[in-house]
Amino acid sequence: MRALWIPALALAALLSGCNLIDVGTADGGADAGTVDLTCDADAGRVTLAELHPQVMGAICIECHTTGGTKPDMSTVEAVQANVVGQVSLRYGANGLKIVDPGNLANSVLWLKVNGGSPRIKGPNGELVGGQMPAGRPKLSDDKLALIKQWICSGAP
Repeated sequence: MRALWIPALALAALLSGCNLIDVGTADGGADAGTVDLTCDADAGRVTLAELHPQVMGAICIECHTTGGTKPDMSTVEAVQANVVGQVSLRYGANGLKIVDPGNLANSVLWLKVNGGSPRIKGPNGELVGGQMPAGRPKLSDDKLALIKQWICSGAP
């Protein structure tokens, strides 16, 4: 039964124009779901001022602080300066940005919060590192939706 729904899902995505990545499973086995890379026109608009207190300021800041080796996300201004539109120093050899406004597939942040590599890779097969937040459960669907809306809104 499972073997039938995987091709059906892929066909449905192809026919609908939806841009999905097959994320597989942690052990490289069968499909465990997909990551949507499509910015929907009606997805809503979220600003960084709305997103930051719920995600970056509450969760990301545990690792992404001032003076650390990872991009600083301690304030709205720091995220705007260090994250939005910035080529990833670690994963940007092919131009991947930490957040590429309006482009989920090219945004390392989006790929990592959805599972990271080896399950999820950049648009040209680039590894993007492990899941964020590291060592914690995956972000809730509500928080993922906010991040998606923010990136798709042009990361204002």
